[in-house]
Amino acid sequence: MFGGVYATSGLLLTAAMLVLSVNAGLRRPATRALRVLDVTLTVIVGAALFQLVPLPDDVVRALSPARGAFVATNALTPVTSAFAPLTLSVSDTAHAALTLFSIVLTFWTARSIFSRGGIRTFTIIVAWGAIVFAIVAFAQHASGTPLVYGFWRPRESGAWPLGPFINRNHFGTWGIMASCACLGYLQWRREKPLSAPKWRVRLAGWMDGRGIVLQLAVMLVATVIALGASRSALVALACAAGYFAFCAAGVRTGARAQVPLALLGVSAIAGMVTYGNPGHLLLRLDETREQGLASRTAIWRDAVPVMRDYTLTGVGAGAFGTAMRMYQTTPRTYYHNEAHNQYVQLLAEGGMLLTVPVSIALIAFVVAARDRLARRDDQVRWMRVASASALVGVAVQSLWETGLTLPANGMFAAALAGLLVHETAGASTTKPNSKGLG
Repeated sequence: MFGGVYATSGLLLTAAMLVLSVNAGLRRPATRALRVLDVTLTVIVGAALFQLVPLPDDVVRALSPARGAFVATNALTPVTSAFAPLTLSVSDTAHAALTLFSIVLTFWTARSIFSRGGIRTFTIIVAWGAIVFAIVAFAQHASGTPLVYGFWRPRESGAWPLGPFINRNHFGTWGIMASCACLGYLQWRREKPLSAPKWRVRLAGWMDGRGIVLQLAVMLVATVIALGASRSALVALACAAGYFAFCAAGVRTGARAQVPLALLGVSAIAGMVTYGNPGHLLLRLDETREQGLASRTAIWRDAVPVMRDYTLTGVGAGAFGTAMRMYQTTPRTYYHNEAHNQYVQLLAEGGMLLTVPVSIALIAFVVAARDRLARRDDQVRWMRVASASALVGVAVQSLWETGLTLPANGMFAAALAGLLVHETAGASTTKPNSKGLG
């Protein structure tokens, strides 16, 4: 489904999530932080929809003074209309609003489902998906085809597909989250008391069928990320792994319990170096050494006037590329269809209208997540740590990329966020091998 990058696939993802949410039955959270978060998320979706509402011309001029000049400059004929939306691109903002709705709905649905169980099933599905995506990516690389799945030509010129993703950086975002989820489940299943059984029993437990699937998923995803030579994804993956290791060091599981994870990390790095197209990766790293962040900073400089001219309401969610028709100052050899920085793009597309509620939502989420992670006796703590690690990695990658604008990535991040802050009740607090988590 190409991650929902196209409107049709995005609609299918939204429809599937609507069905799942109805079956899951959404519930009102008990904690104040989550209640504030839910209200703010509703405001965010409403703000994106507000950018689509036709408003009187006088109101539009007052809220977004630069819009009239932009429309007049880019129109082939004089524009005379008594009503106009705030966004510069209705179609792009409609797609972005649909994506936001899907992300918010996924968060609510995941939080509700995980409060009753399903963590084990969710993670195994992610692991098998990661294996399938990796096989597709390896096949694409071996054949040298620019076609997705070997038959679909991306609409974007110069696209470099990786697996089912049109953009290798988007696969990197997904891969970071998938790796952390699988790693957390491995640690969760391997967690034993200090008086653990002999090494043969440990080895047998580590090498069972489900453990092999999880380990294989981590190794293959890490290798494909290196194959794609996404520098931002590699840095973000390292940060996510570092956060996970930091949290693991604070839990008394015994030094021996950490050995298998350390071996898995070494194996993943070996796979990245051996099969991850090291020549191309070294070329990309050398490009970074010579040029630094010149290409990124050029885009960010062009985004500054956009943020200044559309401070209140932004150019419209998803409409950054449309704004660059007028604001891009660098040579048009490459068209800046995104800001390559999630935070800059938020400011440019949403202005204060979206940035303020998003900031409040992030604060409320961090408060709720900190409360969950502080509970040392939580039976699903390792999965919460894994989710937090994934979100930390994505936040780091967002300094250079906008992977969360892809519906599949945004919804995956929302599912992990729901896992992180869900309120455990009944079966969801049992051990990982119990029926309540299946």
